[in-house]
Amino acid sequence: MEYDIIGDEDQMLTLKVHSCGMGIDVMISVIYAKCTQGERLNLWESMAHLASTVNIPWVIGGDFNVITNESEKLGGREVTDAEVRDFNHCLNVCNLEDRGVFSKEDLTNDGEWDEDVVKEILPTEFADHILGHIKPPQGRIEDDKPCWMLDNTGAFTVKSAWNYIRHREDPNRIYKWIWTMGVPFKMAFLMWRLWKFKILVDDRVRRWGIAGPSRCWCCVQPDHWHKGNTGLSSYAFCLRDERGDIIHAEGVTIENATSTVTEAKAILEASKHCKQRNLNKVIIQTDSMLLKKVLTGEWAIPWSISDVVEEIRTKERLYTV
Repeated sequence: MEYDIIGDEDQMLTLKVHSCGMGIDVMISVIYAKCTQGERLNLWESMAHLASTVNIPWVIGGDFNVITNESEKLGGREVTDAEVRDFNHCLNVCNLEDRGVFSKEDLTNDGEWDEDVVKEILPTEFADHILGHIKPPQGRIEDDKPCWMLDNTGAFTVKSAWNYIRHREDPNRIYKWIWTMGVPFKMAFLMWRLWKFKILVDDRVRRWGIAGPSRCWCCVQPDHWHKGNTGLSSYAFCLRDERGDIIHAEGVTIENATSTVTEAKAILEASKHCKQRNLNKVIIQTDSMLLKKVLTGEWAIPWSISDVVEEIRTKERLYTV
């Protein structure tokens, strides 16, 4: 069975349903009318407009919140004649007929379909299909129940609905390696963050456009490196005398580089400046533990700064890190 939504209004939902088995189309409208006469006028107008365009069997039902005559009423609030007239007028304009409710006994005779009754109450296409393809009900008949076709039990489940509407992507092997049974969650989460570059190292923070304040005398301040990556970085350093007063400061824009490279170049340029000014016994302060350990020989030199570090070391008699 296939369907298209023809109209979705405040008081009426209309579908065009195609029965693949019967090969016919039918229009179905479900009604939930407002409680007051004035509000229902919009519904009657919508029904009249739809009736003028329908050229296939049309089934309409639901809660109209009104009656066609007093015999249909049992208790409840009083219904005015104007409300009844409006409803009956709408039914006449739409050429709708209340076929009532039929039981097995009404439609069968001695265990066989009563063809005259079936053809009288149903459109020709439906009647022919029922008489030619559907056997009459036998024995005790229970009330019709909705059946959820996406589940073998016929019962609705959220899981089956979700699997029907979602768009499943191809499995990702990386996820299978990360989210593995037996691996502690915090370790799996750490691996996921590493894979997604979500570890908050200084270099990553600067790529997001956050340039932290300097905490040392000879430092890197890549104020030109920000989100969007302009292809530029920068370094800066300053010199202070024994009293802590600044005697020189310098900053230079360079090509795109990591924070480690820019810090190394800052120390190199500071060393060159000290040599030019014949300054010795210089104390270099940096907030990079990597450079501190590399310059003191405790750690191996990263290949990205090997040339810079070797040049700094040629001036090591000038400084203490």
